[in-house]
Amino acid sequence: MNLNFSLIHRKRWQLFVQVLGVMILAEGLMLLAMHWLLPAFGHAYTPGHIVADVGLMSLICAPILWWAIVGPLFHAHQQADDKFRSVVEQSLAGIYIYQEGRLIYANPKLAEIFGYTCEELERIPPLDLVAPQDRAKVTENLRRRLDGEVEDIAYSFQGRRKDGSAIEVAVHGRRAVIMGKPAIVGVLLDVTEQHRAIAALSDSETMLREITTVMGEAVYALDRDGHVIFINPAAEQLLGWRREELLGCHGHETFHYKKPDGSPFPRQECPVFKTIQTGRTYRSEEDCMVRKDGSFLPVTIVSTPLLREGEIVGSVAAFHDITERRQAMERIQYLAHYDVLTGLPNRRLLEDRLEQALARAKRNHQSLAVMFLDLDRFKQVNDTLGHDQGDELLKVVAQRLTASVRQEDTVSRLGGDEFVVVLPEITSAGDAEIVAQKIVEAIRSPVKLESRELHVTTSVGLAVYPQDGGDVVSLMKNADSEMYRAKESGRDRYCIARASSL
Repeated sequence: MNLNFSLIHRKRWQLFVQVLGVMILAEGLMLLAMHWLLPAFGHAYTPGHIVADVGLMSLICAPILWWAIVGPLFHAHQQADDKFRSVVEQSLAGIYIYQEGRLIYANPKLAEIFGYTCEELERIPPLDLVAPQDRAKVTENLRRRLDGEVEDIAYSFQGRRKDGSAIEVAVHGRRAVIMGKPAIVGVLLDVTEQHRAIAALSDSETMLREITTVMGEAVYALDRDGHVIFINPAAEQLLGWRREELLGCHGHETFHYKKPDGSPFPRQECPVFKTIQTGRTYRSEEDCMVRKDGSFLPVTIVSTPLLREGEIVGSVAAFHDITERRQAMERIQYLAHYDVLTGLPNRRLLEDRLEQALARAKRNHQSLAVMFLDLDRFKQVNDTLGHDQGDELLKVVAQRLTASVRQEDTVSRLGGDEFVVVLPEITSAGDAEIVAQKIVEAIRSPVKLESRELHVTTSVGLAVYPQDGGDVVSLMKNADSEMYRAKESGRDRYCIARASSL
């Protein structure tokens, strides 16, 4: 069916009929007027007059009406017809009219999309243009519009070209009434290339996720505004978020917003944000992510700008969980400064703390005390009960020593059964003697090991700054000497350097 005749020329005929009706009405009015006027002037109004009047009126009115109304209207419609035909037939989208189970019009672009001529499209069943698996969907969408359930529907389906090849098409059709019958006027686009591009992009993203997963690195990407546009499974696992939860979220505000101490992490300090702003690659050996459950994840992170045609469009960040490495470093630091058996500071940490305490005492003109002590006859415990029980005894002694002093004091194990106690910021040697006696009494209390009750004692040597030495070496030496004097004096006691006792 010709679209121009069905949609436009019908309007022309309607206009012509309307003009003809106006002419007939005008002639009727003239005949009526003559019927009354002629008798008024003494003339009879005969049938001959009627014929003459009609003919004369037609000769006068027809050219006037054509010149004044019909001609310009037909000309305007002709111009509109040309413009409409130009738009439809030169459209970059396929345009069609579906009515009574067939296409009553198809423009050249629609024919080009499916590889047919316009005439062929108007002859073949429309469902021949649809892949078998999508015919039910297309049929249902046509029915819903023709039945008036919906006015318009936009959807996509797989089409079939004349040569049998498959194409992806998107269609948008609206219900219309043409020549008194329901029809569908629609637009159709070939989106095959777009589908291929989307599929290729999806394949690329899948490949990237697989590659980054095999690499073992956690990777995510942000757009120019800092929103997550990519995250691989390793990052999902470490952060505790699913990919669907993170895509579109602001990365920094979601999992990089606070420091391990709980304080806010300003966006300006974030290495990933710096990359977006400056276009430079940033590396942080000690950084921290926040998991979904709010716990902290220590990481190293490298952030690189994401460029497209030379412009920064975002950033890609790779991070690695350093929890085990940090724990190993902390363990190494611990072993370097603490005794493995008792958990007390070792000789290295003791000397460092004693140096600091001595410096404060000199600066503030205060006193401090150093105590040397070991257990009396500890070798017999090891020989009788074994080294395991001896170790248990040393743990108990360490606990009693710690409980006998202030929090700011230092209790250290040098090795074996030898311990050192540092008492900073005391007012006099008498303060140190009170603590020394308290320690002797605490160690004297019975110790239960494997249903046995042990009675152990300790000998304590005491030296006080500044009377007994002005440096670490002197104080330690004098305290050690006093400890041996306590043993020679009968054990289970303390001795203080003579200078301090004066």
